[in-house]
Amino acid sequence: MKVSNEVKKVHHWLRKRTQEVGAEQAWKEHLERRDVLSNYAASMKKLACEYWTENNQGDRKNLCRIEWVRQIILAYFFEGWFKFEI
Repeated sequence: MKVSNEVKKVHHWLRKRTQEVGAEQAWKEHLERRDVLSNYAASMKKLACEYWTENNQGDRKNLCRIEWVRQIILAYFFEGWFKFEI
């Protein structure tokens, strides 16, 4: 999936650059890469609005990361999971 690879490339670059120059400098450099940020934003939007939304329909609902996080948050706050470590 090309879209997810674009996102992964940015994350990989950030991790690598953080090890080389530190988090603050890596983030500063990251923010200066306007073309990369634009492509990253478009890729994330496509993932969220197309791929992840598709996984959140019907029988596949439990496979969706967004739904999983939502369920964990609900359980944590409303079912007493805050008493236990996740």
